[in-house]
Amino acid sequence: MQRYYFNLLLVAMILAFLSSTLLAQPSEKPIVEGFVQTGSNDPKRFEKSIIAFEKQDQELPPAKGGILFVGSSSIRLWPVKESFPNRTIIHRGFGGSTTTDLNFYFDRIVLPYEPKVIVYYEGDNDLGQKISPTKIIENTSHFIDRVHKLWPETVVLYIPVKPSIKRWGMWVQIQETHKFMREIAAKDDKVIFLETISPLLKNGEPDSALFKEDGLHLNEAGYQLWTPIVEAELAKYFPKQPD
Repeated sequence: MQRYYFNLLLVAMILAFLSSTLLAQPSEKPIVEGFVQTGSNDPKRFEKSIIAFEKQDQELPPAKGGILFVGSSSIRLWPVKESFPNRTIIHRGFGGSTTTDLNFYFDRIVLPYEPKVIVYYEGDNDLGQKISPTKIIENTSHFIDRVHKLWPETVVLYIPVKPSIKRWGMWVQIQETHKFMREIAAKDDKVIFLETISPLLKNGEPDSALFKEDGLHLNEAGYQLWTPIVEAELAKYFPKQPD
């Protein structure tokens, strides 16, 4: 009898272990149909930031058909008013975001503006979460496909994942995303791959003079290099008005 209860207890322990293991496996079902969920963070962690954007829109509704800057902290930290003083820009950067997060909030921070030009930066934090370049491109392609379906003439100015000091050890993976996106842009005249990579390099490595102390984010000098590259493209679609 004692052996019977011992075996019963052993079976129960094995079943409990298997159950906990299965529950711990991440779900592969995307949280929004059509793109791959990446990373372990819930996009809803940005809800307060998105609500703040929506409040801005209610107080001062942006004109449709304009310029939208959207993406992670490289967009959020960009001093767009100072960098582009003669342009009206919808600034929707939320630091720490990934391609998943941006796709999740597309209907709330992209769709309402019906932009003519989108300046896009994502993928950096995906790589920081060990997400593969293939998954990043899948999500980026989904974003671009949605834009094309909604607004066939809208142009996406794609800023490639930057070569930073902090993530220099991921340079091979970063270059893979560049390769994939160059191929997409070569076949799609509404996607422009901006050449913002080489200005940040010195002797083949990230130039420390262009980054903040964290080694990840650009400083003022870094943005001063990016700004004319973006402005040159914006001028093609929004010629400057005389002062």
